[in-house]
Amino acid sequence: MRPHFLRNEEHSKVQLTFDYVVVGAGTAGCLLANRLSADGSKRVLLIEAGGPDNYPWIHIPVGYLYCISVSLFIHSRPSRRAFAT
Repeated sequence: MRPHFLRNEEHSKVQLTFDYVVVGAGTAGCLLANRLSADGSKRVLLIEAGGPDNYPWIHIPVGYLYCISVSLFIHSRPSRRAFAT
């Protein structure tokens, strides 16, 4: 089966060869794809398979605090057994 963007004849001659394939469009993937594609002679394919980021805290500047584990902020004292020899 052909990809959905190649189903009509006008797009049937699109070249599907790439010099680089970057998997993951997170911060690092986008940065890498941007740097690789800065050279106009190279073709870069950026693939992202993740779902939408519709979690409300993602879009609020300090919302990342709600996205990380609360256990990072729990302070405790070391167990005596932790350093036993």
